[in-house]
Amino acid sequence: MNAALFERVMQDPAMADFHAVAFDLPGHGENIHSKNPEEDYTLGALEILLSNIVAALNLSHLTIIGHSMGGHVAIHVLRALRAETEGIILVGTPPLSSLKDAALAFLPIPEMQLVYLPYPDSSQRLQLAKVFGNDKHLEEIQAAMIKSDPAFRKVFVNVFSSDNFPDEVGILNSFPGNIMIFHGAEDKMINLDYIQNLKIKNLFNGTATICPNGNHLSFLDNPHFFINSIRNFMLAESLELSS
Repeated sequence: MNAALFERVMQDPAMADFHAVAFDLPGHGENIHSKNPEEDYTLGALEILLSNIVAALNLSHLTIIGHSMGGHVAIHVLRALRAETEGIILVGTPPLSSLKDAALAFLPIPEMQLVYLPYPDSSQRLQLAKVFGNDKHLEEIQAAMIKSDPAFRKVFVNVFSSDNFPDEVGILNSFPGNIMIFHGAEDKMINLDYIQNLKIKNLFNGTATICPNGNHLSFLDNPHFFINSIRNFMLAESLELSS
């Protein structure tokens, strides 16, 4: 996907109190495609990139929001940005203790085989778009897919087949800040039961926040609920820090 999909959220008047930064991952959106994908599209490279962005923009008191694959990246970068980060919001991201959890976390739908396909054709892109979001956003979802570098998916899929995959639940449970897990009630890719059975400390309101009428791209499907939810989370963080 790309950062442009978050434009509605960032421009909403309810977000005016916050300094919001969105960026395209390498090989996505307006970024050029890498000439060294095997180096630039790894999880380690993305962690370094996020750390460098935070340093370059002199950001602190962070709430990191990661959607889907971006949520997995956000969990991993917590280790490098622990001092700067006060909270993390995972959207459509099931934290995994190990790769064995993937069989429970992800629903066994045929479209899952298309997610990391380097060159999906127009029919396959439409299939994926219908799984990701509702019918109002099919064109922009497919446009985001077309812009992305096929090599990224070819390289990044190796993260989810590596013996060195980090314990994401463990990382979250060792994080001293606040955590929100935001999940679309109609997400066709992620198992809601898995999300609701997670044992994670410092979870906002003690449970996952379920978005009505939200699919995998819940922030597009129900932006009003999404914006109010993350706003409440960040305001609660501010009150906690000031008390």
